[in-house]
Amino acid sequence: MKFKDKAIKQWKLNHTWQPLLIAVSVILIIAISHKVYWEITTETDPLSVWNDRKITEQDNKTTIYYSNENLLNETVIFKGVLEIFPYTNDSIGSLEKSNGNFDEIDGLVYSEDSYSKSMINLNGMRILVNGSLDGKFYENEVVTVKATLVERNFNYERNNADIDLKSQIWEAEIDDITMAGEKDYYFFGIETIVFALGLYFSLKRVSNLKEQMKFARHIALFEFKRGLKAPRMIVLGLIFFVFIVF
Repeated sequence: MKFKDKAIKQWKLNHTWQPLLIAVSVILIIAISHKVYWEITTETDPLSVWNDRKITEQDNKTTIYYSNENLLNETVIFKGVLEIFPYTNDSIGSLEKSNGNFDEIDGLVYSEDSYSKSMINLNGMRILVNGSLDGKFYENEVVTVKATLVERNFNYERNNADIDLKSQIWEAEIDDITMAGEKDYYFFGIETIVFALGLYFSLKRVSNLKEQMKFARHIALFEFKRGLKAPRMIVLGLIFFVFIVF
């Protein structure tokens, strides 16, 4: 009971700042909700999924698959930092050189159709995008990607032998990629509004606010002018001057 009475007494003593304290508590709840939202609605660790990828080679057959069989044909929303690898003459070479080449990391065989697509790296995970991202997204942007794990069949040549490739690849359309910041701005906007309201109602409880603001401004200007003349400030000014000039 003593602790409860002490807490109530302390709360009453902070009557002026009660709205701001309530606002900070609400912001904390929103911040936790923000974190929980991403954890529930997206896979925030794409690399952990990618590390489940297996490659086997037997006779004239190569298989790329995931240990979790339930992932096949499933759609998952991934969140991560974007890296873009467009399939062009500069990245995979000309069609004459790249056609029929097997890329183990991408999990596919290059063909003429490849040049109309892009491979993205999302925190270490490769996702094939059906289209060009040129001018639409940029390196190091935080995005969400709605990708589906599909199974594709290819054929390539190795040591003069025809090899059949069965590969599970994460694929997405351009419209499946969105900026994660759009959701973040929503949460940050609510937090800003809540903080502003809490501060506003707390300041309304301050008596003689205008007079106190004028007094605080006078003190700040006085200290600033005095500080400019202090030896320490002169030395710091000289150091910054030398640093900027040279």
